[in-house]
Formats: sequence, structure tokens, C-alpha cells
Amino acid sequence: MNYLRSIYRFFTSFALATIVLVLLTLITLLGTLAQVDLGLWGAVQKYFHSWFVTTDLLGPIPIPLPGGLLLMLLLFVNMTLGAVVHVRKRTRGIPNLVSHLGILFLLVSAFVTFVAKNDGFVALFPGQASNMARSYKTWQLEVLEFNEAGRPTKAHVIPWEELTKLNGGDEQEFTFKALPFSVKVDTFLRNANPIPASAPMAVRAGDREINGFKLLSAKKEKEEERNFPALFATVLKGENREEVAEMIISSYSASHMAGESPRVAGFKIDDKQYGLLLTKTTWPIDYYIKLDRFIFEKHPGTDQPKNYESRITRMDTFDDEGKKVAIRMNEPMRHGGFVVFQESFGQNPDTGEYYSQFAVSDNPSDQWPTIALTIMGIGMFLHFIWKLVEYINKSKAERLKKAKD
Repeated sequence: MNYLRSIYRFFTSFALATIVLVLLTLITLLGTLAQVDLGLWGAVQKYFHSWFVTTDLLGPIPIPLPGGLLLMLLLFVNMTLGAVVHVRKRTRGIPNLVSHLGILFLLVSAFVTFVAKNDGFVALFPGQASNMARSYKTWQLEVLEFNEAGRPTKAHVIPWEELTKLNGGDEQEFTFKALPFSVKVDTFLRNANPIPASAPMAVRAGDREINGFKLLSAKKEKEEERNFPALFATVLKGENREEVAEMIISSYSASHMAGESPRVAGFKIDDKQYGLLLTKTTWPIDYYIKLDRFIFEKHPGTDQPKNYESRITRMDTFDDEGKKVAIRMNEPMRHGGFVVFQESFGQNPDTGEYYSQFAVSDNPSDQWPTIALTIMGIGMFLHFIWKLVEYINKSKAERLKKAKD
């Protein structure tokens, strides 16, 4: 029992809270500085979305530190036990209790955001509509089935998590119950470009050549969205694993306009058309977004944007008349649990036509921080009122005492 009591005292102690807050400050500083080398996404993954992290504060000597996830968990346990359970329940302690409950709810909202939030984008030219958001950073390999008209009818997906397990020369064979073949993937590279084998720089791309092209690895960019992965894929048919096609699959698209995908690498089996496509990871939105008009205003005499906004139609189905909505800078559309921001825009260099890009966030705890801050504000307000009443009563008592004297 003494052992358990010691553990309980440790997790409810003020000393633990102090140590955790100091380490959180240190991790925040290290994560901010690391953005120079790792980029924003890389720094967040290493320092904040981790249980432990190793840093080089002392040069060549690695120093292990608790990551952001572990520190936030310890802070949550400490505040729950120390500030809610262990604290003596008194009427005058209600304001502090309310404030601490607000902080705990803020920590819960951060965890829900970490677990359940999806961030992506939708890029559209006027007249286009979509109900799918694309990831900024992750990709997927799609095995496509085509009909007789040459249109894709079904996609079998190999997710990003499976692709990133392959490092350098590693390989893995993927099978699908509905398909008469398997796909062997190897030499997955996080950032690479296919180049002609006759190009001078092809000497740095190794000896493997397919259809006159080689795969040249490039330095991984700090900002993850600027990396374009590529891989070698081999299509194998039947139990004998007969090689049907070998190809280079690249995610690189020359124009990168309006979420444009790279070309599909096609092949035939039993007179049916199939294809492989390395494209951004996609996830569905509960409604269609149709871009009706994009408005771009510049500051007079300059090319600097003054204002840009999109007039859209939000439709429950593709043929629905929908509802007209304006999405402006700092004025997002919130509907159906999704938040749609006016993020950026681009231009077709051939036609001069502008497209609009929307950031789409699917976050079930989107409004929870506002609720948490409101709860904390109520607690602080009650604490202020309580102290004010105590001060007034104390001043009144002192005046009465002086009057008697």
C-alpha cells in the first residue's frame, strides 16, 4: 500500500507538474528550431507527435527526452489527480476547479485532433465540382480497372503506410481477391524523378532501366508536400508469377494545376485494361463543392493580391441545385463537420484561367478549444468575483474595527 501511495503522491505532486511544464517549454523550443532542417511537418512529427525523442543538445552525445505525447499525457494525469481528485473540496475552491476542468478539456480536444483530424485540399477550375479532398503529404498507389470506354470503374488502394515500409531495395507483393494478378513494389523512394536513360545525369540513377527511363533519387525536401515519391512496379499473373509488365510509377506531374494527377501507367490482362497510379491520398467530403466563380483583386499598380474569394455551390448530390456560398480570406465555410478555407489559387499558363484551392479540415473537435477557453474564462471570472467579495468584506471589517476604536 505504501508503494501505491508513493506512486499516487508522485503523480499528484506539484513537482511533477513543474518538471513537465519545463520539459514542454524545452520541447517546444527544440521543435521550433528544428523546422529549419526538418520543415514544419517533420518537426511536428519528431518532437510533438512522439512518445520519446533524441536530440543533440550536447553535440555528438545524443540526449533522450520525452516527446510531446508523453508530456501531455503526464500533464493530463497530474492535473486530473492533483487538481480535481486529490484537491480538498471547498466552496472557495470551485473557481479553480472550473478553470482546471477547462484546461483538461483543452488537452482532450488536442488529443482528439491528433487522432481523428484529417487535413486536405480541393483545387477546382470554374465549373468543376468535387466531393474528395487530397492529402498534402501522403500518397497512395491505386490499381485501376477500366471499362470498354476507357474510364476507370474501380480502384484498389495500396496505402501510404504500406509504401513507406519499403526502404531502398526492399520489395513487397500485393494481392487483391478481385484481380487476376498481383503487384510487386520495390525501390520506393520518397523523392525521385524518372529521367531518360540517355540523359547525362542518368549515370547517377543506377543500372536499372525500363522503356528507356531510369529513376533518379533526389534529396528529400524539408517541406513534405514538395516531395514526389516514385517506385518500380512489376505486374505478376497467375500462380507461376508470370511477369506481365514492369514499369516506373512516379507521382510527379509537370503542371501541378488544380490537383492534377500524374499519368496512369496502363497494361492489359485477358483483354481487359488496367492501370497503376501513384496519387495523393484522398478522403471523402459529405457534399460536393462546385466552383462557380473565382474573384481575384490586386492592389492598384502591383501584382500583390488584395483579396481573393470563391463563389461556390454546396451540393448534397452531384445533380443537386445546392446552396450558394461565398468563401473568403479568413471567412471559412463550416458545414457537416467540415471546415473549408480559401487557401490559395493558381493560374493555367496556357489559358490564363485561375483556379481556386480550398483547405478542407475534418476535425470532430473543431469547436472544443473555444468551449474549453470559455470554461477557463468562467473559472477565472468566478475566482475574480470571489476575491473581490473577500476584499470588500475584509475592507468593511477593517473600517468597522477602526470605527469602534
